[in-house]
Formats: sequence, structure tokens, C-alpha cells
Amino acid sequence: MKVKCVIYLTLLYCVYCTTAATTTPSSSANKIHYRCTTQGYYYSEAKFSNVIIDESTIPLFTCDSTSQKQTVKFEMSSIQEVPKKLFDTFSNLLVANFTRSGIKYINRYSLDRAVNLQKLDLSSNAIEQLNANCFSGATALLELNLSFNNISSIDKLAFNTLLNLILLRLTGNKLRSLDNKVFEPLKSLRTIYLNSNELQVIESGIIAKNTKLQFFLLQNNHINMVEERAFLVENLEASSSNLTIVSLSNNKLTKLNLGTIKVNQLYLTNNTLEALHLSPWIGTVYAENNIISNVTVSDVTNMQLKTLRLANN
Repeated sequence: MKVKCVIYLTLLYCVYCTTAATTTPSSSANKIHYRCTTQGYYYSEAKFSNVIIDESTIPLFTCDSTSQKQTVKFEMSSIQEVPKKLFDTFSNLLVANFTRSGIKYINRYSLDRAVNLQKLDLSSNAIEQLNANCFSGATALLELNLSFNNISSIDKLAFNTLLNLILLRLTGNKLRSLDNKVFEPLKSLRTIYLNSNELQVIESGIIAKNTKLQFFLLQNNHINMVEERAFLVENLEASSSNLTIVSLSNNKLTKLNLGTIKVNQLYLTNNTLEALHLSPWIGTVYAENNIISNVTVSDVTNMQLKTLRLANN
């Protein structure tokens, strides 16, 4: 009987030892320490090279005088998603550069601690979609660069917390359509780059809430329709709009009704426009390389048109 008890206890002890040996080291093995390559108290920039982060990795970032660092840049790195731990460590970051880092996702909580961040560069990555509130926490953000990703979908609440954003770059993605409320939270926005996407229709109300918008760049898409009130801003008279440049060059437009827009410079070159209806509050129109045979103005008595370029029509 004693022999059986000893064997049973021995087996139980061995099972416990085996379990402990396989689980305990695994959690610590996932933690990888990365130290910045720029050291010293007086350097405001921290650079990290050859950083590799996947779903099973817990990255830990270290640097001399982390509270003094205002800029972080990643080089030759492979990072699946924006690392939340970075902003836990560098609480005073103003600029974060993740260009060409292989990022695929922006987690809902990735930027929770990025409360001081002003510039975020996520260009030339592999991001495919922007989910609701994915920039939550980065309320001080002024410039956001998402150019040259694979973005085909943007939730209408993706930019929900970016009330201070001035510059938004979405050049060179795969956007085919946009919800007409997607830019609504961006009350301070001055410039939107949407060129070189696959957009087909610009819906009415797309910039209805962007009262400070100056530059709206839509060239090099597949746009075949711009709805009549697409460039009208709510609660502003058309003549009070701040729009400086609207670019629709290199698209597939055949007709265009812009009877309610005010803009200093309108670019329409290299479309297949046959007819053009303009508001009196347009300063210069570049409409070369179309097949325009008819141009009308909604109110000739107040016309501000200074230059109308129609070469090669």
C-alpha cells in the first residue's frame, strides 16, 4: 500500500513539474526588449532599428531620458500593429514615424496613451481598413499620414476623436467609395489628400462640416460623378467658403455641375468633360484636354471668374 502511495505522489509531482516548465517560461519569452540607437539626455529623437513585433510579442522599449524624447522613428522594422507599449514608455511624444514598418492594423487601444502626439506617419504600410475610433486617445493629433497603404474601407467613426487634425493624407490607397459623414468629426481640417485612389462618386455632403477646409485633392481617381452639393459646407454661404484648391484632374468626368461652389482654383484637366456649369465664385478653372462644348455660369452678374483655360477641347 505504501509503495502505491509513493508511486502516485511521485507521478503527481512529475505532472506538476512538467506543466510548470512548459507554461512559465512561455510568457517571459514573449517579452522582447528594444533599446533605441540614439542615446543621451540631449537627443530629442529616439530611433529603433530591426524591431520585429507579431501577435505573440510583448515589446518593451527603453532609451535614456524617455521623458525628454519628442520624436520616435522606426527603421528596417516589421511591426504588425501600432505598439501601445511605445506610448506607455514615451509619454511626451510629439512625433511618431512608422513608415515602411509592415503595419497591418491600428488597434482600438493602440493610441490610448498618445495624448500629446501631434504627427503620426503610417505611410507605406499594409493597412487595409480603418475601424471606428481607431485613433482614440490621440486627441492632440495635427497631421496624419496614411498614404500608400492598402486601405479600401474607412468606418464613418474612424476619425471620431481627431477634432484638432489639420492635415490628412490618404494618397495611393484602394478607396472606391467614402461615407459622406466620414470627415464630419474633423472640425479643424485644412487639407485632404485623396489622390491616386479608386474613387468613383463624390457624394453630396462629403465636406459639409469641414468649415475650415482649404485644399481638397481628388486627382488621379476613377471619378465619373460629383453630386451637385458635394462641395457645399453647411451653415456657410457659398460665397463664404474657405476652399482654395479643388483638384479633379485625371478622372472620368463627362458632366459637372458646380453651381454652388466657391473656390479660388479648380483643376479639371484630362477628363472627358462635355459640359460645365460653374458658380460665380470660382476664380480660375483649368479645364484643358477635355471635349467641352458648353460652359454656363449660374449667376453672371456676380461672376468672379478671372481665368478659364480650355486648350485642347
